[in-house]
Amino acid sequence: MICLWCDSLATKQIVVDTTTYHQCSNCEIVFMDSKHRLDLKAEEARYLLHQNEVTDAGYQNFVLPLKNAVIERFDQNHLGLDYGSGKDSAISYLLSEKNYKINKYDPFFQPDKNVLVTHTYDYIIVCEVAEHFYNPKAEFAKLKSYLKPQGILFVMTSLMTAHVNFKSWSYRRDCTHVCFYADKTFKTKFKTQVLADNLILLHRHEEEK
Repeated sequence: MICLWCDSLATKQIVVDTTTYHQCSNCEIVFMDSKHRLDLKAEEARYLLHQNEVTDAGYQNFVLPLKNAVIERFDQNHLGLDYGSGKDSAISYLLSEKNYKINKYDPFFQPDKNVLVTHTYDYIIVCEVAEHFYNPKAEFAKLKSYLKPQGILFVMTSLMTAHVNFKSWSYRRDCTHVCFYADKTFKTKFKTQVLADNLILLHRHEEEK
């Protein structure tokens, strides 16, 4: 199996119950075998079940570290993109309350691709989205192309760390979670800052600027 991130052939199978995953020994990504993925209608139906109200205190507290990370590095004069914003986005809501300019895109709920082709962005937020990517290499290449040279990708996703037992990991059990990243995964393509096990900042390499 070819790795979906780095194209390496050095992958091994991990079978959990009846679901097959593949782990790359080169970049350490783990991804679900395509035969187990939901089709688009089933995936959308699953997302419609989410009950994430932007004014919910728990939801806001969850994204608070992400909000703080953005505010520490950018101000209201910068333009942001919330990529994979879903039906409702607490991070967009909280930043908009601070008069931050942020566009939203989601293939199911905010599908206007004009926001992707008419702007480049100072920062892009990928909040609990990267684990849903069927083609992570292509998705992150697109995200990089939407970003200004000095821009930052703010990625919120739970990392595969040394203390994670993949087979019992609750994050794995969501059937729409198909890609799981390690710190090493991102380092193969970006300069990285890991602020927490679920919050990673990605910068272009210097030679790409």
